[in-house]
Amino acid sequence: MDGLGEESIIKNKLAFQLLKAAVETSQSEPICSQALDIFLTELSVYSTSVLTKQKQIQLMNTRQQSHFLSDLETVVSEIEETRADIEKLKQELEWEGLRRAEKLEYDAIARKNMATLQLEIASLEAEQQRLNQAFDFRKTLLHNVGGGKAGKKRVDDDEGEEGEAEGRDEHGDGRRGANGAEETAGDEEEEGACDEMDVS
Repeated sequence: MDGLGEESIIKNKLAFQLLKAAVETSQSEPICSQALDIFLTELSVYSTSVLTKQKQIQLMNTRQQSHFLSDLETVVSEIEETRADIEKLKQELEWEGLRRAEKLEYDAIARKNMATLQLEIASLEAEQQRLNQAFDFRKTLLHNVGGGKAGKKRVDDDEGEEGEAEGRDEHGDGRRGANGAEETAGDEEEEGACDEMDVS
């Protein structure tokens, strides 16, 4: 309670004591009436002060209640937002957990497939190397076989050319013999003609 309230109470007490003393001492009516007026005045002032205080307290309580309700609404709204954020975070964590699990599963499958592909690649490379070796071997073999046939063909061609040359030589000698006989016969005819001319 503030100083003004205490002062009003003290004045009321003093006025009441004056009124009480006037009544108890059986003083005259004007004195008692004056004491009563003083007491009633102080009581009225006190009542007015109390009523004013009550109104101020009520107004303050109303304002505080309004602020409290506003603060309460703000707190409730923040609580709801926090709950919504928590639910969202829970969903995100669950989603991240699922994504992580799927990623781990995908990585495991990828590693398994990668190992399988590496084995297949190694097998294909070995098969390719084997085929290349077989191809090189056949190529060398065909080259060697082709070279032998070519050498044999060259020998056969050389032998054929020698035979043809010998045949040409034999035919040439025959022609030369025939030509020689013809030349001898012609010489003999010329000599016979010369002899006939001498005889005549």
